[in-house]
Amino acid sequence: MTSDLSRYRHHILSHFKCQSTGVCCKTSGYVYVTAFDIKKMATFLNITVETFQAFFVIKRNGWSVIASPDFRSNCFLNENQSCHIYHLRPKACRTYPDWDFIWKNDVTLLNEASKCKGLKNAITFWQESV
Repeated sequence: MTSDLSRYRHHILSHFKCQSTGVCCKTSGYVYVTAFDIKKMATFLNITVETFQAFFVIKRNGWSVIASPDFRSNCFLNENQSCHIYHLRPKACRTYPDWDFIWKNDVTLLNEASKCKGLKNAITFWQESV
């Protein structure tokens, strides 16, 4: 059963478990941050907010961005494909894969699931339980 999967967003997401593959850090899109996020990350990295902003932040349409398709697309991934700031990650990162564009329809959902092992497993688990 694969039709209308996107209608079961809440149920599928309830089975999602991150597999720490770093796929979410490589997905297209923008990671917006707040001033509070910036301060937390700068403190963790032991640099000033100004230094953090100079190296890791750009402004897009008035918003602070730490990753986009054309700016730091791998964000804070290290050589092991894990996030260096995982415990401080901003809201966009914490809520993946619960992003509207992923759940737009089954094509976009299954496309993302083909890249994200945790999402694929959640869909499979949900399908087997219904």
